Amino acid sequence: MSLKHEFLLSSGDRRVDGGLMTLEYRDAIPTECKLVIQDEFVRYITDLLMWVPTYNPDKDEDGYGLNYWGNTIIDKLGCDKLITIMQGWKLIMEVAPRKINLKGGFCWNEEMEKGYYKTLEFDKIILLETINKLILFGEKVKKSNYLNYHMGI
Repeated sequence: MSLKHEFLLSSGDRRVDGGLMTLEYRDAIPTECKLVIQDEFVRYITDLLMWVPTYNPDKDEDGYGLNYWGNTIIDKLGCDKLITIMQGWKLIMEVAPRKINLKGGFCWNEEMEKGYYKTLEFDKIILLETINKLILFGEKVKKSNYLNYHMGI
């Protein structure tokens, strides 16, 4: 089972049931307001996501980037930068081949007594759909009373 991050387009305040998104609340959000992203892609772009102003409801503090293990809220201010970053990735991925191979993290194989870089494989169409939906979520946050709620792995 691969690890996944969930993004939810949620209306309202920064605080949902005391700051934490409950499973009942999450399940009530319509499917078109949900996005699941593979952990491998989130990790690949995590340095760029550190430029995005965010709010950590678990700790009740502002910060930057995603709370990898917990919850993160991206409001209007953060969505400006998120949209710009994702539009850049969209431009890059549009010129990629159908099967995208990216260099992942460094791994070690004790049997071979040497290390290697993991190859991350993505389907271009699926990745572009994911990027486009994240951009759409950001645009909705900017125009309405929505928040982009990230639930980490």
